[in-house]
Amino acid sequence: VARGWRKLPDFPKENLANMAETAYAPLNLANALLQFDAEGVGLILSRFLINLTFGFGGMYDVASREEFGGIEKRTEDFGQTLAIWGVDEGAYIMLPIFGPSNTRDAVGRGIDAVLNPMSFAFRMNNIGIEGRLTQPVVKGVDTRELYLDYLEEIEESSLDFYATMRSLYQQKRKTDIKNGIK
Repeated sequence: VARGWRKLPDFPKENLANMAETAYAPLNLANALLQFDAEGVGLILSRFLINLTFGFGGMYDVASREEFGGIEKRTEDFGQTLAIWGVDEGAYIMLPIFGPSNTRDAVGRGIDAVLNPMSFAFRMNNIGIEGRLTQPVVKGVDTRELYLDYLEEIEESSLDFYATMRSLYQQKRKTDIKNGIK
C-alpha cells in the first residue's frame, strides 16, 4: 500500500496526509496538556488554528511556512503521556499492521483510538468502521511511505532485522518522549 501511495501525485497525497494530521491535533493537544508541556500546547494549538483557518480546513500545511512563523510539528500520544507519568515501557512487541511498539505504547495507542475526537464523532453519527479507519490508515500509510526506503535498506543489511528494529524503535521513542531533547 505504501508503494502505491508513493506513486500518487502530490496533490491528493499531501492534502490527505495534512488533513489526517490536522484531525489528530485535538488528541495531540490533550496529551500535551496531560504532560504539562506548555511549549507543546502552544505549538499544537497554533498549528491547528493556522492550518484550519488558512489551510482550507487542514488540507494545506501553511503553519510550516515562514510566512506563518515556520511552526514545527509536535506529535504527542498517550504512550508518551504514560512515560512522562513514570510508566515503564514493558516488553517490546511487533504489532500486526501498526509495526514496532512496546506494552506501554500499545496501551496508549488503544486509549488514543478510543479518545480520538474524530472517532468519537464518527461513532456518535453511526458512521461505520470503514469511515473511522480513514484517518489512521492515511496517517499510517503516509508514515510507512516516508520510511519505506530506510526499512528496505535495514532489512537487507542487518544481521538481525528484529533486533535492529527494536533498537531503532526504543531510541526513537526516547527522543519522542523528550521532544527531541537529548
